[in-house]
Amino acid sequence: MLQKISVRDAEKISRKFPVFSYRCNPYYLAYNGYTEQDSELLIYERDPLYKNEFPLIALPKNKEHWQRMIIDYVSEEELEEIKKTVSIKDSFPVGSEYYYSTADFVSLDNPHLKSFKKHCKKFESSYTYTLKNSYPTKKILAFLEKWEKSKKNRNELFSMAKEYERFCILKCSSMKGKWLFLEINGELAGYNLSYQIDKNFWIGIHQKVLYEYKGISRFLLHKRAAQFPKTTFFSLGQEARDEGIAEFKEGLHPFKKINRYYVITAETTHSP
Repeated sequence: MLQKISVRDAEKISRKFPVFSYRCNPYYLAYNGYTEQDSELLIYERDPLYKNEFPLIALPKNKEHWQRMIIDYVSEEELEEIKKTVSIKDSFPVGSEYYYSTADFVSLDNPHLKSFKKHCKKFESSYTYTLKNSYPTKKILAFLEKWEKSKKNRNELFSMAKEYERFCILKCSSMKGKWLFLEINGELAGYNLSYQIDKNFWIGIHQKVLYEYKGISRFLLHKRAAQFPKTTFFSLGQEARDEGIAEFKEGLHPFKKINRYYVITAETTHSP
């Protein structure tokens, strides 16, 4: 029987993922994750679009679980391994996940980030800003409402993302994530939330900014990375079926990009 992951247990479960990915962040697990204890701990999500489906989001070690399996967020490498073991009924791409070097975004010395650095310097010289690590909840929600009204392009994942964001703000104060808020002239202009999984990997969970301030998204990402100076790399997740987000993440020059797939398997197994 599936058990909803609680806020209390999410951080512990996040560290049981076999691979580093956005889906292992505890905020997402507490919001949309489920577990089942069999011969191993199986980790699921409620499908963002098809609410009656609960695909796995971590490939089980025990290959017996690969029969008649529905799993989201599979890498190409994992997909090829699954094909060697069971028959595939269906598989389709669900986007790409982007990975970046923390040091590059702290120092801004990578030649590929010349334009990024220019935007950061321009922002810093153009606006009077203040960075804070906490902020009144009512003001965050008011800012989020303002941001949502300014968002013109909305796809089928927008309402879920909106609900997820509010969940993180209202329900997850006990988690050890890092919030970063940026004020301009005393008014909230952007914020982000990040979480460190281990000494090598952190995840950018959310970032919302008012784009009327040129360069703010890049500057806030730079300051976000500075919170994890000794952590090797990070993920900003997928592009959420948004071409603008995809273009932005590609433009940040990831050192690795992993294409992800949704996979449905049959009961048929292949002989070794």
